[in-house]
Amino acid sequence: MLSVAKKHLFIMLICCLVPIIGLTAVFLFDLPASRAFFYGMVLLCPLLHLLMMRSMIGGHHDHSQHKSIPLSDKLESLPADIQQ
Repeated sequence: MLSVAKKHLFIMLICCLVPIIGLTAVFLFDLPASRAFFYGMVLLCPLLHLLMMRSMIGGHHDHSQHKSIPLSDKLESLPADIQQ
């Protein structure tokens, strides 16, 4: 499993390389920029949707580090004027 720093680095690398590759394709293959932008957005939308859903549903994180605080302890820490 990748650490958070490595995962962030990987995402940043992808986010920087995608526009560079897109611009290279526009200039190298003489594509109209509007067409490349349109198809890029069409392909990017489902890809980002899948990535977001994966992070929401498939993120199996270890929650054993999070401690559950009883409600009574939370109420005691509130200011007196809010407790009433």
